[in-house]
Amino acid sequence: DATSKWSIVASNFLRLAQPLLQRWQIEIASEGHGQFEPAVAFRRLRFLLNVSLKMRLNSTSAQLLLLKCVGDQIWDEQTCIDQGIPQIWFDELVENYESGFDNDRNTIYVNEHVVNQYRGVSDLHIALKLAEFLGIDWKRATSVAPGRRAQVEAIKAELDEL
Repeated sequence: DATSKWSIVASNFLRLAQPLLQRWQIEIASEGHGQFEPAVAFRRLRFLLNVSLKMRLNSTSAQLLLLKCVGDQIWDEQTCIDQGIPQIWFDELVENYESGFDNDRNTIYVNEHVVNQYRGVSDLHIALKLAEFLGIDWKRATSVAPGRRAQVEAIKAELDEL
């Protein structure tokens, strides 16, 4: 019947989602004999989907995030979490950056100290992802922008057209 099918689906979903749950530090333990009751499974799924308001991205929050992008910054994982960047985007966009000491703009600073390597996401890439989310044609908008900062500014200028 539908109730037992729901239990199987919910159980399998939670099993498959376990790596993300661990990454987000969410504990969802099995109750009883390892079987999920439909109501319990539903509450857990609802909890998973509503873990944090910051995990939900809508047009308004995406526009506000875009306004925080500059074009030449690297956001570490905690900054991305604090700003509400979806974890799946962070996982997709994260890179290990190395400082280039040939030019100051290629050197990475953390708290005004030079670092050789840094793991994070370029806020230009975040801006591109947000533009895509908002339906902005970022390829057209950035086609004549001469640098990273100018590309982000060109994307921000497109917000007025939304």
